[in-house]
Amino acid sequence: GKHWYCPQHQVHACPACAELPPEMPTLGLAATYLVDVFPPLARRVPNDQNPNFYKICPNLAHGSAGMGYNRTCPRDGRLHCSMVDSLEDAYSGKVTHFVSWCWAYSLNNVV
Repeated sequence: GKHWYCPQHQVHACPACAELPPEMPTLGLAATYLVDVFPPLARRVPNDQNPNFYKICPNLAHGSAGMGYNRTCPRDGRLHCSMVDSLEDAYSGKVTHFVSWCWAYSLNNVV
């Protein structure tokens, strides 16, 4: 059967034989959002056209500047939600791929 850890390929969430566990978040953003919409938002960081996530995060993800600030979370009904929950339906949906972004990577290295 399908499983979370694949001993044959020695990886977690093996795309060939593992299904995601029910507790794993499966909402993600669309590639079109990452490529077309996110960069101009990320570049709002003062004096930095190629910021890393350490600089982007306070301007888009945390506190009153966060994209989900003061929005009701569609998944749990609580006030304030994640960035992905704040997106229009056209830009979010079931995860199909994972893009790893180390916080120190610059925007241009990822997008």
